[in-house]
Amino acid sequence: MSTIFACLSSDLPVAESTITAMLASSDYWQPDAISIAANADNHCRMARAALFNTAASKLEAVHRDEAGNLISANARLDNRTELAMTLAISKDTLARMADGELILAAYRQWGEACPEQLLGDFAFVIFDAAHHALFCARDHFGIKALFYGKTRHGIMVSNEHNAFFTSGAVEKQIREAWLVNQLWGLGGSGAFESPCPGIDALPPAHSMSVAQNGNISIRRYWNLEDKSDWADMNDEALLDELKQRFEQAVVSRLDSEYPLASQLSEGIDSNGITGYAARALGEKPLYTLSYGCIEMNDDNRHIWEATYRDIFEMHAMHANIRPIWRKQAATNRQAKQDQKTFNRHIGAMIPVRDGAHLSYSRLAGELGIRTMLSGWGGDHCASTYGDFYESELLNRGHLLATQRLLLAKRQRDRSSPPARAWANLLLKHLLPPLYRSITRNREGLAKKQLEFARSHPLKPVYIKRYKLLQKLRHFHDSYDRYSVKAHHRRELFDVGVERRLVESELCARMFRIEFRYPMLDVRLVELAYNMPSHLKIYRGIERYMFRKILDGVTTERIQWRVKADVQHPGGDQQHSDPNRKPELNIDDLMSSELVRSYFDEERLRQLAGNHPSRRMLKGIDLLLEIEGQTRGNETRIVVSP
Repeated sequence: MSTIFACLSSDLPVAESTITAMLASSDYWQPDAISIAANADNHCRMARAALFNTAASKLEAVHRDEAGNLISANARLDNRTELAMTLAISKDTLARMADGELILAAYRQWGEACPEQLLGDFAFVIFDAAHHALFCARDHFGIKALFYGKTRHGIMVSNEHNAFFTSGAVEKQIREAWLVNQLWGLGGSGAFESPCPGIDALPPAHSMSVAQNGNISIRRYWNLEDKSDWADMNDEALLDELKQRFEQAVVSRLDSEYPLASQLSEGIDSNGITGYAARALGEKPLYTLSYGCIEMNDDNRHIWEATYRDIFEMHAMHANIRPIWRKQAATNRQAKQDQKTFNRHIGAMIPVRDGAHLSYSRLAGELGIRTMLSGWGGDHCASTYGDFYESELLNRGHLLATQRLLLAKRQRDRSSPPARAWANLLLKHLLPPLYRSITRNREGLAKKQLEFARSHPLKPVYIKRYKLLQKLRHFHDSYDRYSVKAHHRRELFDVGVERRLVESELCARMFRIEFRYPMLDVRLVELAYNMPSHLKIYRGIERYMFRKILDGVTTERIQWRVKADVQHPGGDQQHSDPNRKPELNIDDLMSSELVRSYFDEERLRQLAGNHPSRRMLKGIDLLLEIEGQTRGNETRIVVSP
């Protein structure tokens, strides 16, 4: 893991103080090494701050080749050997090459097409000496972040959000459109967006070219496509290939000179990763983090016993698993303090939606762990539920097969009774507008979100200005799909994984941790996407193909059970918070200028008496935090055009 920095100016040389000020934004996580370089005329300067978690990471720096090209990279390549063979790099030379150097060699060979040759997690910026230009790229799913902006110092690129502020290049402001979307919190995009004007995120699977005159062009270098590469393989061969690719995806992410950790719930994604990792590590320990990592005792046994049963059985199955427990849950005060610290280091107020990013990173960091495996992203494709296969069958006219699938899904509590399921399916295919209208008013996600929207205290002027109700309706109307593959694409790109990935990277960095995601391995995802739908939900068994490859690495109960059998903590008491007040003091809140500006007092009072949701409490906290900073003239709200 590393943070990278670059500044390119088309007219004046970039001052050394500019790049050192950018680099200072990483001081909070105490890098193991730093590196700074410049081109011949100082119109481009680069820097890098490194965390040593692998042997190869100790080789990294801002690299310069004989032609004067520079690269600063945050990369972990999975296809080093294949690249070296194609580039005629010897095995001995490769052993001395950092991933950044290898990417630079790939750029010399393929130019701006080089990202198409890379596999792994990466974000990098290259200075092309011959063209006096920058070239940047970000990995396929956005596991590594990369931000950029046109500033008074020139074009700046970094994966450290605060670098734009520590350098004095960007004024601290907040886009009102971003703020309103945070307060609304319904039906939004999964893409990460900086709250600050002047800072943009390069989208995943995209590269960016910056010409000498400062012109920026962005292009997509990869798409998840239909492929016929595996068309001649039977089901058994396909499952074997899936197993090999998944195992390789896990093993390639185990490279670490420090203790390794894995998130472990009772779900099949985290169990698959933990099981394969534990087996590959042999006697080397694998630490696991589960839920709030609360150690079970007589006082909390009624909350955790049923939930921990599966996790304990997984521990017993692999002798090298070392669970991480703590005596009591993290307090609300600690969570809020971590959020404030996060905001300070990021240089902006970005609410962390999943507190586990911070909590797990804190715990792991205390044990000297620097690499964390996560099963997140699996059901978006690789361990898919096989949803919408019935639509495929109906479109092909396979009515009997459709009936069998609906009956099998019903037995696993994954479908309505057959008559109702058929009615919904036919209505969806024959009269889509009517179907969407009915589902919006039926019990479920859509109805709950619409009810919440109608009672939302956000003032109507903002709902109208930013077309929030229209966005919510569009989100609901486009939610259903007509094939399994279309569902994958929605989950990976429309609903999106990127925002969570960026948040997890930024949170982990505070504690010198790097998250790795085997489920988002490109080769694994491409195969899983193109696997036949009947293997994804074989005879009604959802996630079938992934369940099949878990033989011997997790318990049979976890491998084959239905979701309804998952034992959540008793009474949802793991979320109880002794510091949380049952009601909001509206009089105090209305003394806040920002709360008065964005929230309707009458609706807020109604909401306060009905136990406001976490989403609403976070929105209020966000406004109060912003107001605290605006008083010190550190930040201001700007209305987006």
